[in-house]
Amino acid sequence: YQRRVRESFHFLPMHTSLLFLVLLAASLSFCDQSSDRVVIASRDSETTHWKIEKAHLTLPRNQKIQALSAQLVSFRIILKRQNGDKLEQLFWDVSSPSSSSWGKFLSRKEVEELVAPSVESKTVVRNWLKPFKVRVVEKSDYFEVFCTPAVVEEIFKTRMAPFVKTDNGKRVFRIWGDASVPSNVFEHIELITGLSELFSGNTKFTPQNLEKLQKKATNNIQKKVQDDILVTPSVLRSYYQIPTGQKGSAAQNLQAIAAFDDYYSAGALQQFAQDQGFPTPNVTIHGPDCFSTDSCDQYESDLDIQYVTAIGFNIPTMFYNHAQGNWILGWAQEMNAMDKPAYIHSVSYGWSELAQCDIAQKCSALGYDSKQYVDATNVELKKLGVRGVTILVSDGDDGAASLGGATGNCPMDANFYCKAGGCQHTYTKCPEFTIALNSLKCNWPMGIGSAACQQVINQTGQDIIQQFFDSNSQCNLGIEQDVQKNAFFFSDCTCDQLKSVSSNGATISGFTYSPNNGPLFAADFPTSSPYVTSVGASQFISNGNTITKEVACSVKTGAIITTGGGFSSFQSQIPAQKQAVSDFFNHPANPLPPSFSFDPSKRAYPDVAFVGHNYKVFASQNQQNPSACPCASLPVDGTSASSPALAGMLSLINDALLSNGMSPLGYLNTLLYSIYSSDSYHTIFNDITEGDNFCTRVYCCQYGWTAQKGWDPVSGLGSPKFKPLLKYIVKAKLEHKNTVSLN
Repeated sequence: YQRRVRESFHFLPMHTSLLFLVLLAASLSFCDQSSDRVVIASRDSETTHWKIEKAHLTLPRNQKIQALSAQLVSFRIILKRQNGDKLEQLFWDVSSPSSSSWGKFLSRKEVEELVAPSVESKTVVRNWLKPFKVRVVEKSDYFEVFCTPAVVEEIFKTRMAPFVKTDNGKRVFRIWGDASVPSNVFEHIELITGLSELFSGNTKFTPQNLEKLQKKATNNIQKKVQDDILVTPSVLRSYYQIPTGQKGSAAQNLQAIAAFDDYYSAGALQQFAQDQGFPTPNVTIHGPDCFSTDSCDQYESDLDIQYVTAIGFNIPTMFYNHAQGNWILGWAQEMNAMDKPAYIHSVSYGWSELAQCDIAQKCSALGYDSKQYVDATNVELKKLGVRGVTILVSDGDDGAASLGGATGNCPMDANFYCKAGGCQHTYTKCPEFTIALNSLKCNWPMGIGSAACQQVINQTGQDIIQQFFDSNSQCNLGIEQDVQKNAFFFSDCTCDQLKSVSSNGATISGFTYSPNNGPLFAADFPTSSPYVTSVGASQFISNGNTITKEVACSVKTGAIITTGGGFSSFQSQIPAQKQAVSDFFNHPANPLPPSFSFDPSKRAYPDVAFVGHNYKVFASQNQQNPSACPCASLPVDGTSASSPALAGMLSLINDALLSNGMSPLGYLNTLLYSIYSSDSYHTIFNDITEGDNFCTRVYCCQYGWTAQKGWDPVSGLGSPKFKPLLKYIVKAKLEHKNTVSLN
């Protein structure tokens, strides 16, 4: 689960040519919007990762039309759905052990009929599209439309332009200027996706590789890595009480991995299986093979597929890869469109819930904001839950503060400077500076992954930073890098001693914390959704091959990621977790973060934890054909290890339930928190009471959450043990069946 910041700064040209602007203005002049239309999206700029193909704009109009007519694009029109309140209630009813409807899941058809848009809405949108040369695939609550970019221009009174991705040359058509729909159509539409999004791929979080760190790190870190127990399937089975011979046998059972522009190496999976002494697993693949079409990564998917199949042994597995440009809403829609989706899905991806549309670089371009995107996705997640699907999501590798999409407005701990080694100094007196430009504030380096830092640094360039350094020459300012190329700010002066510098409307100064400069913490989505099970990472403290205890995974304790956790900014708290959260605040073991930095009434996460440190994973070293070997084993960290491994364990529980004629687990959280309130809690869970999530994988904040007895925003309820959990669930299912029969 990695947010990769490829460079310390992203510098772009500060001025666009006059010719380019004239061409754009001329292009947009064709697209006047009439008063009876509503603008639903607008794009007037490029992004850091996507550049407009300027040659297209210089073509004569007839050649542009030819180019626009030679391609095929698609977009989705999500119609306004009905019975949202009934779906919500049904979700909790089928998911709650105390409900007579527990486990009585609905079919795809029943769910579709429940939330189906009105006949009027479908008719209005259908009639609107009828005059155009399009192919429309009508789903239960959205229309998928296929046509040429030229037809998109007609439908939305807009202009389409080709954009090229800077890292791999991928080419897509997106709107340029305003896109609108008739006002009478607008009132029947919830969202339209696929017109303006230019996804950066920042949601793809590859697990961190310990081997690279070990080769370059200081002696202390090298010794720590070498002393840690290497996590393999046999280690997991032993610690979490999964019998060695436990394997799947129910024909209808199915588990799945979600991937976004990522793929696994078949050769690496085969070698992993041989290394662990079991047959190569049976995996069914859906989606594009991006090894052959794009330059996509493999490590995330290698880890996911190797450990979900090794722990969920002998259970049929689906691998769903979604092409570049897709994100979690599209994934959930596609899962709901299946007659029989897998019973358990593991998702090792996420991004700040307040910056969901920032994944596409500019919210205003999309015609919807982050909250609307989250709400639309949650409807799809509820639909899956009502159908008996369990969704596990990694809770992030960058602590409470988070990194990608976060503001960086969390005061850094100057005592934790460049701990991986490689910098010229081992200390700094001011770890962070702020560049302010109009309403934007870039807190660097803590906010290095934020849209604000990208925009501010792109616009101000290096000049103002150099002026700041020159004006404070007595402080010996510098940008340093550790062995993993992470950037740090060195200063021999404290932040309040640094002189501010202003230039061209921007001001740069030493960091001073203000609550007005952005949230202290950033909750990730979809792990912060009330309708998924959020999985944090723990790590084993060992003496040789003997595990002595399980603690929260953190860079402070020798890991190279820090588990996430905290509170959503706007999503409701799960009813079943209110007692656990209340207990946490009634008996805090350590000082809490400032009260203004979180809302204790909102969704709290993670729900559970599972080890996420020092996994043995195989990956292909074949540059020409990553699907094949030669392969090598790598030790890796990540909550993206925790989620698929736990998913495999829960698939074994599903297998036992299905084999005995019982319903599958479905949405887990109501059951998990009922265990917390029972006498069985300490029998079923390893209560993790050590560690915190003050740090990201690179920097440490002065605030965060600390693990303690019971539930906490670091390790959730703790890590579950297979045998007692299975026993509890089977007993609960049988008692529920008998109770319902008596009534």
